[in-house]
Amino acid sequence: MFKKSFWSLLVVLSIVLLAACGSNSSNGKSDSKEKTRTVESAIGSTEIKGSPKRVVTLYQGATDAAVAMGIKPVGVVESWLEAPTYKYLRDDLKDVKIVGQETQPNLEEIEKLKPDLIIASKIRHEQIFDQLQEIAPTVATETVFTFKDTVKLMGEALNKQDKSKELLTKWDDRVADFKEKKAKKDIKNWPMSVSVVNFRADHARIYQTGFAGSILTELGFEGPKNVKDKKARHHYSYRQREHSTNGCRCDLLLYG
Repeated sequence: MFKKSFWSLLVVLSIVLLAACGSNSSNGKSDSKEKTRTVESAIGSTEIKGSPKRVVTLYQGATDAAVAMGIKPVGVVESWLEAPTYKYLRDDLKDVKIVGQETQPNLEEIEKLKPDLIIASKIRHEQIFDQLQEIAPTVATETVFTFKDTVKLMGEALNKQDKSKELLTKWDDRVADFKEKKAKKDIKNWPMSVSVVNFRADHARIYQTGFAGSILTELGFEGPKNVKDKKARHHYSYRQREHSTNGCRCDLLLYG
């Protein structure tokens, strides 16, 4: 009788101990995922808990990066063209809430979404940054044009550093592949000078910097030979349209 009771008690104790160990292990894993991290961005430090799932992106580059990283935002700002979202992103952003414009996000709509992370930019949202922080942890890039900075910051904020490194490595590989292929060709006038021209309703813009400019520079292209200020974005009215094309001394013009 004693032996039977002893073994019964031992079995019960074993089950209790195993359950406790499993619970502790599970809690330890959960604690690791929910660990609070400090992320530095263009407007100070932000405390972020765990791996955010409900993300709001307040500029196009952040929306692109989120989709590339496998994140479907709960809210995005309206696209500059092809509103409400660019066609190439519509499948990925199906049923995603539009929360205003990049230059004027709708704070009330953002708050309704109960986000656990907001991606902003200093150049666009510095004046409302504190209000955004009251809604959810918010990080900001310096500008909206440097896609590498966006990917790096979002990787850190989303706790997806491996994914952000993977994306940037793939980009570096593509750049290296382009340069390798270019080196095998006999291009006599390399480096070519190139300009990105965007025609608007009443003027044309020649871009030296920004997203397009950074891509071309990394690939080895140079800006127009007769433009002294390489950091400027030049505007021309249509009365000056001849100067924005023929007057731009380039080997290649890219129209948009």
